[in-house]
Amino acid sequence: MLRRRCRPVPLLAGLLVLVLSALLLPPASAAGTARADTSQTSRVPLTELTVTYEQVAFGLQRPIALTGLPDGRMLIAEKNGTVRAYHPDTGLAAEPVLDLTARIDTS
Repeated sequence: MLRRRCRPVPLLAGLLVLVLSALLLPPASAAGTARADTSQTSRVPLTELTVTYEQVAFGLQRPIALTGLPDGRMLIAEKNGTVRAYHPDTGLAAEPVLDLTARIDTS
């Protein structure tokens, strides 16, 4: 019977990105949340929706998670165990913010 090996490091890198963004973002007030729930939203039929995309970063290898920071940067976790920063003005940082590649089992 083959036993599947668990590789939690890429998942942990993605979770770390989410935790970092939660710590760096200001907390939402309960009053602000309540107001957002009571506002009227208009529904748009699916036939009127369009999807567009724009490639903003080059050189990423298998990104698995993305989160935005208040200063405009984005943290991007890659499956190989790195977390890289992207800023719209300066582009993708050459060096990773966090490097867990030594803890990844590539076999």
